[in-house]
Amino acid sequence: MVEKKSSPAEEKEYIEMRYGRNLNFAFADRAKELIKKRIATKVIDKDEHDEEENYHFLAGNQDEQDFQDTFLDSSLNEANHGEDHDGGISGEVDSQEEPHNGLVSTIPPEPIEMSTIEEEQSVEEDAGRCALRVCPERDVFLFPSGMASIFTAHRLLLQWDSLRLNRSRNGSDVTSSPPNKKTVIFGFPYADTLHVLQGFNETYFLGEGDESSMKELTKILHSGEQILAVFIETPSNPLLKMGNLLELKRLSELFGFFIIIDETVGGIVNIDGLPFADIVCSSLTKTFSGDSNVIGGSMVLNPQSRVYEFASRFMQLEDEYEDLLWCEDAIYLERNSRDFIARTIRINYSTEYLLDKILKPHVGENKLFKKIYYPNLTSKETLTNYDMVRCKKEGGYGGLFSLTFHDEDHAAAFYDNLKLNKGPSLGTNFTLAFPYTLMTYYHELDMAEKFGVERNLLRISVGLESQSILGKIFQEAIDKTVEI
Repeated sequence: MVEKKSSPAEEKEYIEMRYGRNLNFAFADRAKELIKKRIATKVIDKDEHDEEENYHFLAGNQDEQDFQDTFLDSSLNEANHGEDHDGGISGEVDSQEEPHNGLVSTIPPEPIEMSTIEEEQSVEEDAGRCALRVCPERDVFLFPSGMASIFTAHRLLLQWDSLRLNRSRNGSDVTSSPPNKKTVIFGFPYADTLHVLQGFNETYFLGEGDESSMKELTKILHSGEQILAVFIETPSNPLLKMGNLLELKRLSELFGFFIIIDETVGGIVNIDGLPFADIVCSSLTKTFSGDSNVIGGSMVLNPQSRVYEFASRFMQLEDEYEDLLWCEDAIYLERNSRDFIARTIRINYSTEYLLDKILKPHVGENKLFKKIYYPNLTSKETLTNYDMVRCKKEGGYGGLFSLTFHDEDHAAAFYDNLKLNKGPSLGTNFTLAFPYTLMTYYHELDMAEKFGVERNLLRISVGLESQSILGKIFQEAIDKTVEI
C-alpha cells in the first residue's frame, strides 16, 4: 500500500488540533455521551462481542444528514488512516512489527450525532452475572481526574452514614453502631488514595491485601464492629496484588458494608469488577486515553447495589456533584479512547512477551532481579483471585509490572541503562519506567517497606512499541547492568 503524504496545510492543521487544541466546543456534550457509553459497554463482561461497540453508537435508520464529523474525523484523518487499524492487535502481536514513522492515525473516523434526542442505551451482561445492566446516562459519571471520582465515591458513602447517625440521634434507630463507621483500605494502594481515605475518615489499613488481611477483616467484622466500606484496587499499585473479590462480596452481603473498586491498573477490558462492587472508580487518564494529553476520571454505580437509589439522588444534587470535565478534555478523551480495547489487548500481549522471553530468565537468588510483581507472577493467591474475575474474552493481566533487585547499585545501574521514558503515570502509549517507592514514599520509606514495597522497586508501564524493540531495550539494560 502506497502511503498518501499529507500536505503542509494538513500537517499544520493536524498539529494545531493534536497539540494546540484548536477545537470545536460544540462536540463536547456528544463526546461525553460516547465516553460514557464506551465505559458502560466494557464495565461488565459479555460473551458476545459487538464488533462496533468500541466505535459507533448509531441508530440504524437515521438519515446521514443527522451526523457530522468530529474535528479529527476529517480528510486529514482519512488520509493518515492505515490499511488495517487493528494491525494484528486482536491476536498475538508480531514481534518484528515496527512502529510507523509517518503521520499515521490508528483511529477510524467516527460520526458525531448532532440530534437532540436523548437515548438511554443500557448494556446487558451474560446470564452468569445476573443480567446486570448499566445505563450510560444514569449510572456513569465523569470527573476531571481519577482521584476526584474516588473522593466523591467516599464522600457519598460518608453522607449515607451521616443519615444513620442523624436517625440514631433522633432515637429512631436505637440498634445502630457507634458513630463514624470506619473505612477499610484493603491492600497497599496508590499514595494519594491512601491519604484521601485516611484524611476524611477513620480507617483500618490492611496493607498486605492477601489472605491474612482477609482474616483480619473477618475478625473485625465478627467482633461486632460495623464498617462503612472496603476500598480495593484491582490489582494493587505497585505490587499487583489481587484480593479475593468473591469473598469480599460474600462478607459485604453478610455484614452490610459497601465495596469501592479502583480498576485503573487492571482496566475494564481485563477485569469484570462491577458485579462485586457497589461503585467502580477509574482514572481515564491511563490506558483509556493513552495519549498523555488529557486527564479524566469516571465513576460507575452498580444498579443492584443497596446504595444505588441514594447514590443516584446524591449525584443529582448540584451541591454534591458537578460535571467539571473540561469540554476540550472531553473531546480529546473521546478521540483517544476509540481504540482503547485494541490497545489494551496489544499491551497485554507485549507485556507477557517481555516478561516471559526477556525478564523471567534473570530472576533468582544469584541473578539480577529479586522478584517480578505481575498478576500471574506475584503469587498463586493473586493469580487465583485475578482469574476469578478476569474478563472471559479479551481479558489479560495488564501492562503494569514491578521489579525489585538484590541491591541498590544494580537497581540504579539498570534504571540508568534502560533507554525508555522515565516518569510517573501508567497506561501511556509509550513505555514508562518509574522508581516508584523513592519518588512516591521518599519520606515514608519504612512504612512502605513494612508492606513489601521495597525502596529499590522499579515500576514499568508497557506501551505500544513493538515487542522486538522493547525486547532489545530491556536486554541491553540487563547486559550492561550485569557487567558491573
